[in-house]
Amino acid sequence: MVKSKSSASSATRKKHAKKAEADEGGEPSSSSSQQPAQRGQKKEKGPKKSRFEPKVKSYTPPPPPPKGMPDPVDLYLGGGGSVDPELVVILRRLGKRDEATIFKAVDGFATWVNDVASGQRGGSEDWEKERARNEVVEVLSVWAHHLPRLALHESRRLRFSSVTLHDLLTSPSSPIEGSREALIAPLWIEQPSYIGAWCCSAFDGDRAVRLAARHSWDSVLDPSAPEGGLDLSEHAPSIVGFLADLIAIPDAPPATSPDDAPTTDASVLRTQSLLALAYLVGSPISVQEDTVRELLQSEDLWDHLDKDKETSAGARTAAYDVLEALVKRTDTDLLRDTPGLLESVARTVLRSCWGERDGWAGVVAFLRRYPEAWALADQPLPTAQDEDAPSDDEDDEAEADEDVEPTPSTPTHTSPLSHFQTHLSLACTGSPSLYPTIILLFLTIPPSVLPRTHDALSLFFESFWAAWGSRALSLAGGGGVDAEGLFFKALLECVWQVAQDEMGGADTSTTLVQEWVERAWKALVGQEEGERKVRRQEREAVIGSLKQTLEKLVVKDEALFNAAWIPIEASARELFALPSTTPLEPLAMALESFVTSAAQSAAMKLVGDSISLALTGVEQDATRAKSAGLLHFIEATRSLVPEGSPVLDDIDKLCVSHLPTLLHSSAAPTALAFLTGHLRSATVSAATKSAVWTAIFSSTTPLPPTVILKLIDARLPPGLPSANLDEVVFEAAERTLSDESVADPADLKMVKLLLSKPEPFISLDTAPELLALVSNRLETLILHALSLSDQTPDLDLLSAPIEILAHYIRRSEDDMESAPAAALFEVAHLLPNSRFELSEEVVERAQDSWDELASVEAQDEVTEQLRRYLLDVDIQSSPIEVINATMALLASSPRFEPLDVVLPPPASLSELYASLSLSRPSPALSIIEPLISQADDAELPATAPVTTDAAGLNSFARAVLAILDISARDLPWVKKNIWILPHVLLVADVARDELALPAATASGMFAHDVDPATLERLVHASDGLAAYLLSSAANTLENDWHPKAVAQLRSKNPLEDATDLLGVMDLLARRGRNEEDVYARRALATCIQTILKYTEANLLDAERWMGFAQTLPEGSSLACAIITAIKPILYESPRFVRYQSELASDLIGVRPAAANTRGLNLLNVLLSTAPPLDAPIIFLPQQRAMNVIRQISSWIGSDELMGDQMYSAIAELFLHLAPIVQELSGEHWDLIFDIIESNLETANWEENVSLPALYHSCRLLGVIKDLAASNPELRITSKARIDKSLELVRDLFVKRPASGVRNAPRLVVLEIMATLVRALPVKLLKMGPSFDQLVKLLRDPSLAVQLSSYDLVDRIAAKYVSDLVVEVELDTESPPVIELPKQLVKLLSKQLAPSILETPEDYSKASTFLLAWLTAFRFFEKASPRIKAAYIDQLRRLDTVAVSFLPSMFALLGLSDRGRAFDVSPWQVDDFRVELMDEISAATLPVFASFVYYRALQAVPSLIRVWWESCTNRQLHMAVSTFTSRHFSPVLIAAELAHLRDPNDPAGKSLRDNPDFTVKVAAGANEVKAVFVVDEQTMEIGVRLPNEFPLLLVEVKDVRKVGVNDKQWRAWILAVQQVIITHNGLIADALSLFKKNVTLHFDGVEPCAICYSIISVVDRSLPTKKCRTCNNLFHAGCLFKWFSTSHGSSCPMCRSLF
Repeated sequence: MVKSKSSASSATRKKHAKKAEADEGGEPSSSSSQQPAQRGQKKEKGPKKSRFEPKVKSYTPPPPPPKGMPDPVDLYLGGGGSVDPELVVILRRLGKRDEATIFKAVDGFATWVNDVASGQRGGSEDWEKERARNEVVEVLSVWAHHLPRLALHESRRLRFSSVTLHDLLTSPSSPIEGSREALIAPLWIEQPSYIGAWCCSAFDGDRAVRLAARHSWDSVLDPSAPEGGLDLSEHAPSIVGFLADLIAIPDAPPATSPDDAPTTDASVLRTQSLLALAYLVGSPISVQEDTVRELLQSEDLWDHLDKDKETSAGARTAAYDVLEALVKRTDTDLLRDTPGLLESVARTVLRSCWGERDGWAGVVAFLRRYPEAWALADQPLPTAQDEDAPSDDEDDEAEADEDVEPTPSTPTHTSPLSHFQTHLSLACTGSPSLYPTIILLFLTIPPSVLPRTHDALSLFFESFWAAWGSRALSLAGGGGVDAEGLFFKALLECVWQVAQDEMGGADTSTTLVQEWVERAWKALVGQEEGERKVRRQEREAVIGSLKQTLEKLVVKDEALFNAAWIPIEASARELFALPSTTPLEPLAMALESFVTSAAQSAAMKLVGDSISLALTGVEQDATRAKSAGLLHFIEATRSLVPEGSPVLDDIDKLCVSHLPTLLHSSAAPTALAFLTGHLRSATVSAATKSAVWTAIFSSTTPLPPTVILKLIDARLPPGLPSANLDEVVFEAAERTLSDESVADPADLKMVKLLLSKPEPFISLDTAPELLALVSNRLETLILHALSLSDQTPDLDLLSAPIEILAHYIRRSEDDMESAPAAALFEVAHLLPNSRFELSEEVVERAQDSWDELASVEAQDEVTEQLRRYLLDVDIQSSPIEVINATMALLASSPRFEPLDVVLPPPASLSELYASLSLSRPSPALSIIEPLISQADDAELPATAPVTTDAAGLNSFARAVLAILDISARDLPWVKKNIWILPHVLLVADVARDELALPAATASGMFAHDVDPATLERLVHASDGLAAYLLSSAANTLENDWHPKAVAQLRSKNPLEDATDLLGVMDLLARRGRNEEDVYARRALATCIQTILKYTEANLLDAERWMGFAQTLPEGSSLACAIITAIKPILYESPRFVRYQSELASDLIGVRPAAANTRGLNLLNVLLSTAPPLDAPIIFLPQQRAMNVIRQISSWIGSDELMGDQMYSAIAELFLHLAPIVQELSGEHWDLIFDIIESNLETANWEENVSLPALYHSCRLLGVIKDLAASNPELRITSKARIDKSLELVRDLFVKRPASGVRNAPRLVVLEIMATLVRALPVKLLKMGPSFDQLVKLLRDPSLAVQLSSYDLVDRIAAKYVSDLVVEVELDTESPPVIELPKQLVKLLSKQLAPSILETPEDYSKASTFLLAWLTAFRFFEKASPRIKAAYIDQLRRLDTVAVSFLPSMFALLGLSDRGRAFDVSPWQVDDFRVELMDEISAATLPVFASFVYYRALQAVPSLIRVWWESCTNRQLHMAVSTFTSRHFSPVLIAAELAHLRDPNDPAGKSLRDNPDFTVKVAAGANEVKAVFVVDEQTMEIGVRLPNEFPLLLVEVKDVRKVGVNDKQWRAWILAVQQVIITHNGLIADALSLFKKNVTLHFDGVEPCAICYSIISVVDRSLPTKKCRTCNNLFHAGCLFKWFSTSHGSSCPMCRSLF
């Protein structure tokens, strides 16, 4: 490069500078006059400053403010411009430093321009819009001023916004007229910074910025455009000058003002500038301009090519672009014209380019134009002595400075050819993508640098090959670059170039070609030991390069080709003699490629020879180690052999003789592929194929299944003989379909494939037998899965037959009639809908197969099967699941059919109805359903065992359930099929009875363990469907339907079919005449009642039905049913009243002998006419009622025995007659009470027949109690009898056993009895066996029973505690044992499961547990301190609170160390009415539990506190603390303080009887202060309740003591603490104890010598036990504790015997 600095030393330069100053006559500068100190010379020291010298203050003026360029906005405004103030603010922001502020300014200016262009700013008038546009054009000078800084700013978004806006303003179609002209005006484009920054931004590193800037730049480069433009040649010098300044910016520029330098990083700007310079040099501008030429000749520019200068990679690439652009210019040769420039650039390029990945286009272009650069760069660098020989003086100075600054050593010179060879040995310095440049570089090397000799060229190629032998090429590969292919292509191109140019002569070139083609070939086929091999994916590329080279050699010189082909041919022959590990695939690929080239003849010969060698190798390979590879080679190259060649005959012979053996060896896969290819070959004759096929299966050893499968999968030619594998296939099928193990995949696949494609493996007759075997197996598996067996079916066994059939149906071309369509449908739709967990794959295959087989015949078959399944009770599928399967069937049906196609015909369903052994339900159900007879259970006939399905339904119930499901899906179908109504009503009533009382019917319709939820769904669905049927039918009835209906029912001729409503009712009426068919009568009553409701029938219609009832036989049950249904309309009918009187008259005329027969029947009919008790209707006149009572009295007084049913009916009748005769006195009341007492005494909970009498007697007793409450005379006369009856009710209620099953009648009776028991007098409640029995009844699953038992238990406990308090206080000699009842303690010890809320069946256990603890807490209410202490001590010993209570509470409240507790904030935890609880659910139990927890915190806070303090689970400890303090502590604190503030509260009333004692309550601070005035002096203590009360201890403060010693005072404070903390007392109780202690102390009463308290904390007693020796007084409790702990009876003070 051109030298810009002298190479002289620093001393020489200083000497010349000193001489120049002397010659000019000036004085030397101070810096040059002061010579530096020589080595070893001491520095001169100035005068030493005194430490005590005063400092002289001097004024230092502030620096002057920097003089920056004026704001362009001020310049514009100073020129008289008028701009919108808002726009002024935006423009001023352009000059700010902050990036965000500048961006807002650019964005705001862009918005302003767009608003002006769209007319949204400036006004509505045209002249206002024009003025706004002119205003924008005028302020563009401000924009142009800031553009250089904005376009080259370091912020990408700021640059993008700026160039985008500039592109808009300079566009020929700019929305602001005149903006383009303003921005390309000479004022601006003649400024280098403006036009230079604009041009430089077009080469921004960001693509979006670059595109926008380039678009704006290109749009102004046409000076002839109508809109005006720039002449690049004219402005190029100024642009280049700006670029030169940017190129010269140092990497770390000092901070400048915003208007000075661009703020982008210097390296980025340098790269942009170089790219822009390359663009300018490549454009048609003159490079002879001084500015351009000076830059291109400058040392700084070409220094960017030098990698040693630490320039950035982008800058170097851009510098190479400049070099390329300069070299490609033909109008100038600047590099040669400038002395030394070409030599300097050559050195830099050929020294630095080898490590670059980019810029090679410039390198190649440079070397192709200047090939002498290799020689120039090869010259050694000149030294300083060669350039400038120093003078003697300079030598002296150099010697003087030798020790100060040593001269650097001369760098070692390396030739560019060495660099090039190193570049090759390193795989293009790690960039294989540069291999295409190698041939270009090779061609530019002159002979003077690379001699054309064998040694020099061999060294070059060895350097080239070094990348292959080392790891350089493998490490450089990747990134999608075909490294090996590029390597060999470049290598062979260089070899071809040597051959083409005959470098070094013909012999040398031939030798090199032969050597390097052979090495490339051996690398391809992997023949060289220890050498790396060409990767599989790059073999084609290498073979292509070899092919191209050989073709070129053939064209150039055949002798040269032969020289290259000889080693290839020899190498190929040697491959067959190598070990088996050498792959032959590269050879086959190469031969396949070579036979299509110009070397075809030589390649064809090599193909034949190679195949012959391979055949020989297979025949001679005894171990079969090489056979696989040889067969694969033969298969790959066989197609290359021409027809008629003897080689093909040899291949046929090999197949017949050796393939059967090879198929049993390790080479079987390759042999199999070779066999299939041979059989498919068109060149092989049919006879040869048959011979080969027969030879394979004629072997004594059968072929492995895997080989057979691959043969089946192969595309074999037609015409092959059968392989006779029938027996093998049947054995495989039996193994596949067996139950023992999972099917072998090979056997399964063989059966599957051969079933659909039998030839040429099995005979055609075997396929149908095989299909039948698979079908039968599938049907057997389905029947086993659907059957109700204890064994769980293995559904995985369905996979094999389904897979076989699916493949057969999909692939076979034969008729599909033999395929099991029904079985496939069941697997596809029935089993998945029947809760069987089948794999998705099996179901999908079955569905696809069924879709293929769906036809009319198949649908009929499946429909018939589903109809059988619907009524079959021995299968797993429910009726609803069968209906779902039917819907799937109809969805795929080729014809339309209704959903009821699967239902049995009406006649068949009627036969099922008739086959039911229906009989009367249990008499206990008459309590719920009045139409049920009260006959004894013994009269019920025995029935056969019920046969039901898995859900507990018999065939009839399954059919009705299917009807209900179809009705829910298709309502229009319901209206057309009213014949289903009797069946639906029957199922509803039987299910309702079964729900009320399990096993109460002998219908044979449900199993004894049927799920109640199933029955509830049946009842709900049946009632809904019946209501819909009746309401729909009623809306279509004519006005005269009721007379016609009554006439038909009276007729002796029944209707033939029940296809309409009248037919249905006629059928039910005729069935109901049978006294045993109660369900028909109930169904008829439902129909009549519903139709009368929906038809809005009048009184006349109801009387017609009553007339029909009157025509029935006397006492007919059907008449009772009809009267029950119509009586709500007939209450006001005179005819109905007369009918009631007639029935009563008939009853009065019955003799006692007929009472149990005719009398009972008439009594039942009369009861059916009775109105409800709360109806304002008189049942019978008073006199007639008295006559009926007298008649009944005569029956009972006779010698005839009355049955239980009669007593029950009489009690029910008296229930209606008692209000009528309440004002009459007489013997009839004794008769009524006798009936009640008789029924109560004979009642037995185990006998359901006695429940109706008990029910009616309890109701009658309740009615009499209510009547006596308002009738004084009746109250006086019946009080004793009522109490006696109540005692009987109490005993029955207490002695009832716990019910383990549902019993709705019993529950109704218990509810009535519970109402009576709640009103028991207090004298009838006592502790004892009855209490224990009631506690046991708390376990009853019925909530009503639990609540009624709890009410009695609670009342007994309250009375017991009140009596116990008195007994304990009075009986001091032999105090009673104080403890909770044992039965109650047993319940308290039961712990609930943590998942209690997740198991609804255990909710009753939770309510039992909570009620038991409420009962226990009742024992603490109103108990004395002594009794409370005893109860607490008992619970503490049993540890019940910690072990049972708290864990159960936490389970109910959701309190744990992980989850979130139940939110009780919506409820009041201190107010829960147990008697109002009507259900137990997951929502009510936590609320109930929170109330019980609140009661526990009131009753036993000390026990809960002990557990909480000892809890080691920190998370649970915190959760309990948070839950308690948030929801319970405020309520408990408020309750404690309420006792003190309420003047009527008993606890606080005792604190107000002494004017000297005052209690002050601070509710806000939760504090209480007690003040006792003694001789005008105040004694005070304070009690503070913490926010976590009662978990944290109450704090008792010692405020002030007067007239008492410390020991006594501490004893009183301790007593207050013990009352609250240990004995769970109230604060009021503790303060009352303190008050008594203080009062008695000042009255002179001595304290206990043990506890130092006058009043005992335990029993509130005075110290009465006195020692006869020391005369000290003691509390009896304290003394007893002393004796117990000391194991003696001595006085604790004097130790004398007490």
